[in-house]
Amino acid sequence: MDFSLFSATVCDKVHNRNSERDPLFLWVRTATMGQSSGNRSTIGLLGRLMGVGWAVALSIAGGTGGGFWLDSRLDTGPVLTLVGLAVGIVVALAGMIRILHAMWGDNSD
Repeated sequence: MDFSLFSATVCDKVHNRNSERDPLFLWVRTATMGQSSGNRSTIGLLGRLMGVGWAVALSIAGGTGGGFWLDSRLDTGPVLTLVGLAVGIVVALAGMIRILHAMWGDNSD
């Protein structure tokens, strides 16, 4: 009896059964459907998702930093910092939605 084949089969069945309930696994599996399987597609997906994270972080930081800079120049207190933060969040959400729609091929605009 080949124990390595048996243990791999049991592990695969347990992993698949548990993975079907995990929303993150289902989301990644849905995102990679239609792509070649393997590490290359998973690494590509993770790279694109990291790009989304950086875009969101830079948008929020840029808006807040710009508002802070204007506050220091115009001596307006935290008003422009808060406005910059709000604008950064709106830009980040809009950009994130556009990038994620492009990732899934939904080019409706």
